[in-house]
Amino acid sequence: MNKKNRLLILVALLAGISLFSVYQYINVLYQRQKMINSLALLKSQVTDLKQEREDLARRLEENIELTQGLAKNNQSLQSSVKEKQQELDRLQTELLGVQETIKLLQNNIDKLKVKNLALDQENLKISEEKSILEQRLNSMDELKKAITELKKLRRRVRMSFKPKKDYLVPDQGNRGYIIKNGKPTLGAKVTIKVIPVQ
Repeated sequence: MNKKNRLLILVALLAGISLFSVYQYINVLYQRQKMINSLALLKSQVTDLKQEREDLARRLEENIELTQGLAKNNQSLQSSVKEKQQELDRLQTELLGVQETIKLLQNNIDKLKVKNLALDQENLKISEEKSILEQRLNSMDELKKAITELKKLRRRVRMSFKPKKDYLVPDQGNRGYIIKNGKPTLGAKVTIKVIPVQ
C-alpha cells in the first residue's frame, strides 16, 4: 500500500501540477489576448494621436501663414495710414494757406470795392467838371480866361521847380586853381605799400 499510496500521491501531484499548468497556460493566454487587444487599442490611439498631431501641425502652419499674412497686411495698412496721414496734414496745410489767401483776397475785394466807389464818385465829379468846362469853353471869353489861368499855373509850377540860389554865400571850391593857399586841391596824397606774403 505504501507503493500504491505513493503512486496515487504521485499521480495526484502530477495531476495537480498539470491542472495548475493548464490553469496558468489559460491565464497566460487570456493575459496575452488582453495585452494584444490593449496593444491594438494603443496602436489605434497612437494612429489617432499621430493624425491629430498632423492636423494640429497643419493648422499651426496655416495659422502661422495667416498670422504672417496679417502682419504683412497690417504693415502695409500702417504705411498706408501714415501716407494718408501725411497727405491729410499736407492738405490741411494747403487748406489753411488757401483760407488765408481767401481772406487776403476778400480784404482786397473789400478794398477794391471801396476804391471803386471812390473812383465812381471821382468819375462823377470829373464828369461834372467836364460838363462845366465844356460849357465854359464853348464861349470865347471863358476860353481866354482859362488860357490865362493855365499860363499862370504853368509859371508857378516852373518857379517852384527852379532851385533858389543864395547870392549872399560865396561859391565853394577853388575857383579853378590846382593849388590854393599852398595846399593841393585835387585830393589827398595816397601812398601804396606792397608787402610780400610770408
